[in-house]
Amino acid sequence: MWESSRNQRGVFTGSSNAQFMSCVEITDDAYNCYTDMWECSLCDRQFNSRNSLQQHINSGTHDSRGNYTCQQCGAGFSRMHALADHARMSHGQSVTSRLTNVLANDISNMNTLQITDGSSGRHEALLRFDGGARPNPGHGGCGYVLQDTISGLEMEQDGITIMQYPCTSNEAEYHGLVAGLRAAIRNQVRRLRVEGDSEIVINQMRGCYNVNSYRLKPLYNEAKSLERRFQSISFHHISRSTNWEADELASDAIDY
Repeated sequence: MWESSRNQRGVFTGSSNAQFMSCVEITDDAYNCYTDMWECSLCDRQFNSRNSLQQHINSGTHDSRGNYTCQQCGAGFSRMHALADHARMSHGQSVTSRLTNVLANDISNMNTLQITDGSSGRHEALLRFDGGARPNPGHGGCGYVLQDTISGLEMEQDGITIMQYPCTSNEAEYHGLVAGLRAAIRNQVRRLRVEGDSEIVINQMRGCYNVNSYRLKPLYNEAKSLERRFQSISFHHISRSTNWEADELASDAIDY
């Protein structure tokens, strides 16, 4: 559960929702270059121009939804603590306290928060993944580590033996990424930074490399589908030494 009103990539303030919507400034991130349209992140409607989207946002269409919306039941709340109280009483979810801390951190750090794409927006969780095969192709394994970047605590980790045989190392990398993305979704992460030591996978997810392998395309498509579940997400290449924890999980899973 999180505040759906903040999905619009614009300016967020802690005021009432009507005030919030009137001060939203449409940024270039709302432009979809594939459709050549401007998108409202609150209702997914598309508009021919930035001005049309701005008028839609300022019209009050979304004012009644409340700043914070429970994803479980759709109830809207004007204050963060009201959403947290509702979640504890109605749904009792373990992630409630984490999300409350995320929202509190957002509001306390600055009076106005600019929500942009993953390259400049502040992420709330870090996912590191890895995968490998011995020999290549051969027996595969993958691993991931998900960390809450606000508290610094580890949220989840796992090493997974891949049943498919033979498995290539690139396939194993994708299995690790998909498993990690699913873990982030389970923990209701909204803004995610993804790091991996596979140059191929990272650059394919960023759109820099084409996906030509028929073995990788289904895994790539699954990862891209999961990618759309996040408010913002970014992919970054790191060294294997930096990715040592996910690497160890993947290695142990191969030997299991």
